[in-house]
Amino acid sequence: MRAPDAGPFLGELTESVALQFLAAAPFSLVLTDPRQPDNPIVYANQAFCDISGYPKSEIIGRNCRFLQGPATDPHTVERIRKALRDNDEVMVDILNYHKNGTPFWNRLLISPLRAPDGTVLFFSGVQKRLAAEDQPDNQRAAIDELHHRVKNHLAMVRSLIRMHGRDDSADPRRILNDAANRIDVLSLLYEQLTYRPGENRQAVVLSDYLERITLAIGALGDQDAVQVSLQADRFTVPVEHAVHIAMIVSECVTNAMQHAFEEGADGLVAVTVAERADGGIRIQIRDDGRGFPDGVHWPSRNSLGGRLALELSTALSGELDVVSGPSGTTVTFQAPPAVREIS
Repeated sequence: MRAPDAGPFLGELTESVALQFLAAAPFSLVLTDPRQPDNPIVYANQAFCDISGYPKSEIIGRNCRFLQGPATDPHTVERIRKALRDNDEVMVDILNYHKNGTPFWNRLLISPLRAPDGTVLFFSGVQKRLAAEDQPDNQRAAIDELHHRVKNHLAMVRSLIRMHGRDDSADPRRILNDAANRIDVLSLLYEQLTYRPGENRQAVVLSDYLERITLAIGALGDQDAVQVSLQADRFTVPVEHAVHIAMIVSECVTNAMQHAFEEGADGLVAVTVAERADGGIRIQIRDDGRGFPDGVHWPSRNSLGGRLALELSTALSGELDVVSGPSGTTVTFQAPPAVREIS
């Protein structure tokens, strides 16, 4: 058979006995045409419709990437792109998404279909939905990744506590209490980062993450009359940066709840998170409490919380600004666009 354009070729192929067999085959199959812009699907059998949940009318003419979602591994996607660029065969296990949003694992085999002269006419994609026992061990990878991050952050907190402890005037009980508080915060941060099915392991929606954190800190506080609110734009940041940001926010919120209000007094700690015009991040933690006493400045490297906030801000190439007075305190943290890039 010669290699005409996709339309006539598909017309002949559609009427062939082979395609009639493939149409009713129990395995999922698509054909894409790399000679058309964006390599669209030009044929899909019924099994592909069943596994994806999409009717053929919503499949034909689209690139296969519509099956990808927030937790699809970008490295796997790049392997597929490279194979298509190089006209090579590739087999991967990839997390895809059903039309209703349900994720499922596919074992995908992509192969070039060539004319007698070697020209690639189509790519075939054969898919097999993986049973639970055959799925990649992503949970173990997630746990390993989480342990690595916990170790790094505990090391940072431990280092800061040691610095604080070198002060001869420091109260040992206070040092111990500060250490316990920071470790409790870290535990809370990582508990809220526990990966849920379908979530991306590399990045989190910052507003969702901080909402869980602020609600938990508010519930743990001793000041029942103090409310914690969050208003946030919706965007993602890398997990590592999200933990740094959440630690800064938790330090500020906890500090306000502990020191900004008279015992039993009503109060509000309001957190706002906004995306700057340049792609950076601006976070404000504002309370309507009594402000800092005269002579007290925060953040200061003389306090563990202040030192921790400054260290974290520096790690993110960010800036901290604090304004305090009789009507309350406002802490503003700003970070550049790079803080949202996944390395």
